[in-house]
Amino acid sequence: MNSRVFTLLCAMPLAACNLMWAGNPGRTNDIGVGIRQPSDTGPAASEAPKQVAYVCDGGVGLTVTFDNAAGKAIVMRSGAAPATLEQQASGSGFRYSDGKSELSGKGKDATWTAGGKTLNCAARAG
Repeated sequence: MNSRVFTLLCAMPLAACNLMWAGNPGRTNDIGVGIRQPSDTGPAASEAPKQVAYVCDGGVGLTVTFDNAAGKAIVMRSGAAPATLEQQASGSGFRYSDGKSELSGKGKDATWTAGGKTLNCAARAG
C-alpha cells in the first residue's frame, strides 16, 4: 500500500473526532450551566453566573451559582452558611471543592458531599 494512502487512512478517524469535539467546546453544558474544564477554551469574561436548583436525597434542596469567569461555585442550602468552592480538574463533568465540601457531577446529576455525608442530586426542570 502506498505510504501516502496509508497515512491518509490513519488520519481520517482522528480528524473526524477532532471536528466532533471542536464543534462543542462546552460539552458538559447539558444543564445550561456552562461548566467547562480548565483545559477547554474557557468561558467568555463577560459570561454571567448561572444559578441551578437541585433536589437531593431526602428532599434536600441546593441552589448553586456557577461563576465560570471566577472558576467558583457557591452552594446554598437551607439552614447552612453558603459554601464557596473552587473549580477542580475533572476527567469528565464538573468538580468544585473547598477542601471540606465537594460538588461534582455531569449533566443534570450532581453529588454533594459535606460534613461526612454524601447526597445524590438532580437539577430541577425549568
